[in-house]
Amino acid sequence: MEDWNLHPLKGEHLHVKCCTHILNLVVNDGLKEMHESISKIRNAIRYVRASPSHMNRFKNFIKEARIQDKCTVQLDVPTRWNSTYTMLESGLKFQKAFKRLGERDIEYALMQGGIPRNIDWDNAKHFIEFLKIFHDVTNSVSGSLLVTSSQYFHEFCKILRVFKESCGSRDPLLGSMAERMKLKYDKYWGNIKNINMMIFIDVVLDPRYKLEFMNFSFEKLYDKDDADFLGVKVKETFPKMFECYVNANNGGRYFTSATMDGASDVRVPDGDMAGDFFKQVNSSKYPILSQIARDVLAMLVSTVASESAFSTGGRVLNNYRSSLTPKTVEALICT
Repeated sequence: MEDWNLHPLKGEHLHVKCCTHILNLVVNDGLKEMHESISKIRNAIRYVRASPSHMNRFKNFIKEARIQDKCTVQLDVPTRWNSTYTMLESGLKFQKAFKRLGERDIEYALMQGGIPRNIDWDNAKHFIEFLKIFHDVTNSVSGSLLVTSSQYFHEFCKILRVFKESCGSRDPLLGSMAERMKLKYDKYWGNIKNINMMIFIDVVLDPRYKLEFMNFSFEKLYDKDDADFLGVKVKETFPKMFECYVNANNGGRYFTSATMDGASDVRVPDGDMAGDFFKQVNSSKYPILSQIARDVLAMLVSTVASESAFSTGGRVLNNYRSSLTPKTVEALICT
């Protein structure tokens, strides 16, 4: 592959662990010791779906409870955590109907293992709030109709912050689950020396963030030594990548570009880290563009166009956009 000369830095940063696969392993570890509340809700849903007569009776109770939701309860596959999340989410919508079922159906009320009580539904709400974060992250980084590379780091930050807050939680249920998940997380992503630098370089190339956001994030997520190590590593890798692309483009043709005064009016991805960063930018006039950041804007526009401009916001490259001159394309991106 090195002989093909197609990979920047001879494929040094070619390998990256599959984020969705690792998330699946992490959450499955957290749910290994299935809580009694989840088992009770699963048994209740299994009973309702066991026969047409059970389902019809349950639908009558839904009407009596005046539940407007037209979907139905979903049964999970225990080995797939995302289906467990969907099951709990669907079950909670029909909590009142399950309560009526327990009051009027003797067979259901005497079901082995017991039926879900109020405390079980309260526990389910906690589970859903916690699992929703990982569910949303999985959907975000595994999407096929949106740019996922720029989201990778933001989701990475979100997961770390969740672990930091949850591992010290007063809720023993969520605390123990978060600790088990953090152990599995550290097995794959705990060693910062093995993290693929392209996760960070991609964010540096985003005109909304640059190196300042990377350093800000490192300071929030890691202790000082690790934050300094990652900051230096990114600064070492970025010029190498830049030089690689310059050489690949016949020595590089540089375009002049305007500097940005700020980024307060730019839409940013959802996430606490980006929000905190822009609050600091607005309050302290934190400098947005460093020297390397200015160099990035002088790169050939074609190296960032497909990843940054035309893939976002539902805009698709078409016959008109693909025929624009380089200067016009540069103007579109920079504005």
